[in-house]
Amino acid sequence: MRRAITVSQLTLYLESLFKRDVHLQGLLVRGQVVNLKKARFLYFDLRDEDSLIHCVSFDRSLDRSMIQEGMEFLVSGSLALYRAGGIYQIRVTKIEPIGQGARLLELMALKKKLAEEGLFDPGRKRPLKRYPRGIGLVTSASGAVLHDFCNEVNARYPLVPIYFAPASVQGQAASGEIIRAMVDLVKFSARRPIDALVIARGGGSGEDLSAFNEEALVRAIARSPIPVVTAIGHQVDTSLSDLAADRRASTPTEAASLVTPDRLQILQEVDGWMGRAQATTLENIHRRRRVLYGYRQQTESLHPGVQVHNSLLALSRMKGQLDRSMRDQLDRKRKSLSRLKTLADNGYQKALEKKNQALRSQTWAVFQLDGKPVQGDEEVLVDQSYLMKSMAYTYQIAVEKKVKNDSDNR
Repeated sequence: MRRAITVSQLTLYLESLFKRDVHLQGLLVRGQVVNLKKARFLYFDLRDEDSLIHCVSFDRSLDRSMIQEGMEFLVSGSLALYRAGGIYQIRVTKIEPIGQGARLLELMALKKKLAEEGLFDPGRKRPLKRYPRGIGLVTSASGAVLHDFCNEVNARYPLVPIYFAPASVQGQAASGEIIRAMVDLVKFSARRPIDALVIARGGGSGEDLSAFNEEALVRAIARSPIPVVTAIGHQVDTSLSDLAADRRASTPTEAASLVTPDRLQILQEVDGWMGRAQATTLENIHRRRRVLYGYRQQTESLHPGVQVHNSLLALSRMKGQLDRSMRDQLDRKRKSLSRLKTLADNGYQKALEKKNQALRSQTWAVFQLDGKPVQGDEEVLVDQSYLMKSMAYTYQIAVEKKVKNDSDNR
């Protein structure tokens, strides 16, 4: 009968087997990194098409920045048993990228290097001319890019010439051919102006676009004396050439729209300019007419006949003003004299009444010329002279008529 053992005993036995097996202590395993976890220690799984194994690294000297999810690596280490979990795993001592992963790391290193040199700096990117005098195109002579690009440029801005320099856009020789095509177009621009260089190709896999990640091509784009527009892949396929170019387009058609103005928009702007120019011209004409009319009035006013006429008009106005002023003064004088006459008449009447009252109130005595007092009315005769005395004066009077007062007036 077999004797039962504990879990710990079994785990220790398996662990001893792993340690004694030299094939399990010097492992070199390749696979794809998945389930990556970067914490205090490094944890991930290594897999292929059929299997998966856990990995752990306690070595902090490993370059963790290069380890990316989904990349293929070559792992060195030994097989060990994790007692608490009952899991066997590779204790990693070294890890190296291989295949696509290695190429990606090389690309990341090159990108970092060129970025530190300032080749991707937004401040060095140049603006594109709105109305280019010429456009240089580098692309394959056999692809559809040439046809699509030219059709779009002719539809938008048919005035601009397109200068084509053929080059391969994939493969090992593509980078060198593109550089030579760029050099040819730059030289040609000394005779015919070229204001934009377009490097274009259709979309493809990352491997097809590898030529545009070559350092020589990236540097050639960065030092080009003519602004460069790249259209070498779809939006998700960003190459180092795209980062170095002055502008980047997703497609050749979009690149054509970046380097040319829209014909319809130009026509609208021209219509606007013509409308503003017409309005400005009309305003200038009206302003000059007003100025000329002013000069004409000034000139006419200097003519002797006009001056005499104006002087007569001025004299007439002055005469009218003088007549009105004299009439106003006479009216005011008449009103003043009327008021004075009214006041004088009123004063004279009052004075006369006052004098009559005074005369009536005085006592009069009538005497003969010889001083003999007249005793009664019967002694006063018509055509005779008498003396009439008041308290202050003596008057000599001659009686012309004698009329008997009515009894009511006595």
